[in-house]
Amino acid sequence: MYDKIYIIGPVGSGKTTFATKLSKKYGIKYYELDKVSWDDDNGNVKRSDKEVQRIFK
Repeated sequence: MYDKIYIIGPVGSGKTTFATKLSKKYGIKYYELDKVSWDDDNGNVKRSDKEVQRIFK
């Protein structure tokens, strides 16, 4: 089984919709990379590269 699947594409292309369907079909979690890169809890502040790498792993 897959460990990770990365879905890339332009804004509005359906990446989240596709990821949600794959997540349900294969019973795996999905993460929106924008949520990793941007801290929405603190006013949509861009995280540092170091923090992004820590969260991503």
